[in-house]
Amino acid sequence: MSADTAAVKRLITNLKTMSTKASKAAALIKAERVARQQELLGVYQTEDEIQDAFGYAEITEEERDALLAALEGRDNPSHQDLGEEEIYVLELSDLIGREQRRLRDLEWDELPESEKERIMAEKEAYMSRRSLRKGGKEADHGEVYF
Repeated sequence: MSADTAAVKRLITNLKTMSTKASKAAALIKAERVARQQELLGVYQTEDEIQDAFGYAEITEEERDALLAALEGRDNPSHQDLGEEEIYVLELSDLIGREQRRLRDLEWDELPESEKERIMAEKEAYMSRRSLRKGGKEADHGEVYF
């Protein structure tokens, strides 16, 4: 295993650890936000009360919008919008995916040519068998299978 491959494996491990921690933190923050909004729904029950609370800075703009949406019977927009923590988790997931693809490429490059040829031959044989099965069904039944 080359130093590049080892470094990318280490990076993926560290990114996964960060992602797990960030996911837990994001879930806690979201749960706190939902609990706060449920609490506010019990306190402010009319549009005037909600607007007054916002005017006196008792609630945030996000909380005001969520309360007004709840009054109108719409889904809470703040539950649909992602918070910074949730976006961070998504970004980490994206990085992990990119690094995993990079690792596969590095590992492929390190394989001996004979192993690469064997793998490619197996892949071609599989695709050929798959094509024959698919073609046979189409010819027998006149249907197209995807």
